[in-house]
Amino acid sequence: MISLDLPTADTQDFCNTYCSYPVVYRYFLKRCRDLNEKQTAINYLKRCINSPKLDDESKDLLKTVLTSHPFSWKHPFLVDLS
Repeated sequence: MISLDLPTADTQDFCNTYCSYPVVYRYFLKRCRDLNEKQTAINYLKRCINSPKLDDESKDLLKTVLTSHPFSWKHPFLVDLS
């Protein structure tokens, strides 16, 4: 997916299904950041946090990103997605 440089709409179903894998949610959030799709990222974060498969540590991390006001790509987690 990374080398194909797909838009978020083309990978969203896959990334929603496998959001319990850090490499998947990091990839999707990086694509959202690269394309400046803030609302897509916010919706995805909410979906991931509610996933029963995501471990508590990852949920807590994603909650900090989601609850930083205002939502910003400058959050340390999002900056480190490179």
